[in-house]
Amino acid sequence: MTSSPNGARGLQVQVDAIDHEIAADRLWQLGANAVVAYPDHLHAGFDTLEQAQRARAQLPWPATVDPPADPAAWYEAWKPHAPIVELERLVIHPPWKDPPPLDGRRSISIDPGLAFGHGAHPTTRLLLEALEHQVQPGDRVLDVGCGSGVLALAAAALGAASVLAIDIDPIAVAQTRQNAAANQFDVIAASTPIESLPGSYDLVVVNMIQSELGAVAADLLRLTGRALLVSGLLTGQTVRTLPELVTIAERDGWQACHADR
Repeated sequence: MTSSPNGARGLQVQVDAIDHEIAADRLWQLGANAVVAYPDHLHAGFDTLEQAQRARAQLPWPATVDPPADPAAWYEAWKPHAPIVELERLVIHPPWKDPPPLDGRRSISIDPGLAFGHGAHPTTRLLLEALEHQVQPGDRVLDVGCGSGVLALAAAALGAASVLAIDIDPIAVAQTRQNAAANQFDVIAASTPIESLPGSYDLVVVNMIQSELGAVAADLLRLTGRALLVSGLLTGQTVRTLPELVTIAERDGWQACHADR
C-alpha cells in the first residue's frame, strides 16, 4: 500500500530531550495521531500532508516533513513504541505487549492498524475515563467515528448490552470488527451514515474535531437518549450547534464534554 502525495505524513521535530514532553503536547494539540520520542528528536504522524505542514509552521522547533511513505511501514515502525493505557477500571494494550497486573481491571487488546485510536491520545483517554463513569449495565451505546473501535470495546467491557460503532472509513470498520473478534465482544461495526440511523441510544460517544462535530450535531442530539460524550475539541473550543455541551475534564490542551438529554 502506498500513500498519495497528499496522504499520511510524518514530521520530524528537532528538540532536546528535556523539552520532549512540552513538544509532544503541542504536537497532539496540532492534530498528530502518533508521537514517538527518540534521544534527539520527536517523530509525529499526521493524516495528511497539509496537517503536517500546518503543524510545522506553528512549532518553535526546527522540523521537517517526511517524503511520501508507505503507511504500513510507518505502522510497523510505531509498533515497538505502542503505549499501554492504564485506567481505573480498564487496561488498554496492543496485542503484541502483555498487560501489567490487572488488579481487578478489565484488559482490552487493541490493534489500531491504520485506523485512529490506540487509547493514549489525550482525546481518546478523556473519553475512556468518561465511559468508566457513564456506562450503565444494559446500556445501548453508539460510537460515532469509531476508528479502531477502542471506545466501542471499552463500552462493551464496562457492561453495555449492545454497542454499534460507525465510521465512514472502511479501514476503521474492518479494524473495529477485528478488534471486537479478538476480544470476543459482540460489537457491531458498520459504515451506516449517521443520518440513516433510527431510534436512540442511552449513550452516544464521539471523538471528532470541531468542524466535523458541527456537521453531525443535529443527528448526535437526535440519537442521544440519556447522555452525549464528546472529545476532539481543544480547551476553550465550542460547537455552535451543540450549546448543551459542558466541559467535564481536560488533558494536554484537549477537553471532554458532556450533554444530558
